[in-house]
Amino acid sequence: AEAYAPARVDALEMSTEDLSAFAGDLLSATADTGDGEASLSLISNVASVIGGDEETDVNGTVIEKTPEQLAAEQALIDNLFAATIAAASQVGTGTSAAATSQVLSTVSTLS
Repeated sequence: AEAYAPARVDALEMSTEDLSAFAGDLLSATADTGDGEASLSLISNVASVIGGDEETDVNGTVIEKTPEQLAAEQALIDNLFAATIAAASQVGTGTSAAATSQVLSTVSTLS
């Protein structure tokens, strides 16, 4: 029998600006495939990352975002809304309950 040692995995930390650039690359690549359902899934995943809890320090105090971070986050949200609309039009939310649910979930997360 093999023994496995527990592994510690540190949280991935990424600036809003880097996340925005990374998400933009992913959204472009996914949009190029023409697979609206895959795009909606990816958009939802990215939205869940930015729609999470506020960032806090070790004492639990909320860390205020800089104007640059807020601008980058707003730009990412705007891009995600635009990508959601484009992907939804590819899928046809009138015929896909799953796509409709994905769009509503994403919009709710971003709002």
